[in-house]
Amino acid sequence: MVGPVGLEKIDAPLSADAINFKDGAEVALGKYDTPEGEATLLLISYPTPQLASEHLRTIDATRPAATPSSAALAFFDKRTGPIVALVTGNASKAEADALLNAVNYEANVTWNERAPTARDNIGSVVVNSLILAGILGGFALIFGVAFGGFRMILKRMHPERAMAFSEQTEFISLHLDEGNPPDPGNR
Repeated sequence: MVGPVGLEKIDAPLSADAINFKDGAEVALGKYDTPEGEATLLLISYPTPQLASEHLRTIDATRPAATPSSAALAFFDKRTGPIVALVTGNASKAEADALLNAVNYEANVTWNERAPTARDNIGSVVVNSLILAGILGGFALIFGVAFGGFRMILKRMHPERAMAFSEQTEFISLHLDEGNPPDPGNR
């Protein structure tokens, strides 16, 4: 149960005010047969162990006092982590302790999510890509100027060698501006 309406429908041994659903409590109830009769195990889960401790003290302070007519009704409780466990009804102390000892909170923390790193930041990926493009562009510019400069120096120092090759054979060109389509039969 996660609210007072559900708690009223199951005939719980505590009131909704004692449990205080406003703090995020969740309740589970189980009935057990004992040699003395029926016992009820009520589990109340709170979001934190501190809230559970505070509410257990409140429950202990407001629980009904044992009278001679209700002496047979047990009321035992314990807290384990954020869970408050109560045993009420017809149960001996040994049976109530056995039920309460079966309730144990064990916290298991697992971290199976990969922690983000600086490499996961898309902004740094874009900035690093621009830096790489700038470096590669710089290298291309330097090598282009060096290649062209080397050819110019070679032409000035040895004009007879540089002019030995015709202008048409110096570079491979596609001649796209001539407009004569290739003959499909010469493939």
